[in-house]
Amino acid sequence: MHVHEASETIFHFNADFSGDVVIIRKSTKVTVPAADVLEFVACCFLQNKLVEKLEDMDWKETLQLFKK
Repeated sequence: MHVHEASETIFHFNADFSGDVVIIRKSTKVTVPAADVLEFVACCFLQNKLVEKLEDMDWKETLQLFKK
């Protein structure tokens, strides 16, 4: 199991994000399925960042997204 220590939170997780993520903050410990954490980050953070990037693109940059 891997550990990531953020400023106020500790995360214990498998390198491949299988199983659960144990989140510890102060004296509170929560166990969450890793798939749920990944879904949350993808939907609520990454998707918003991609929309912002798309909105800032000019038409030529937008067309490049569809170039194979």
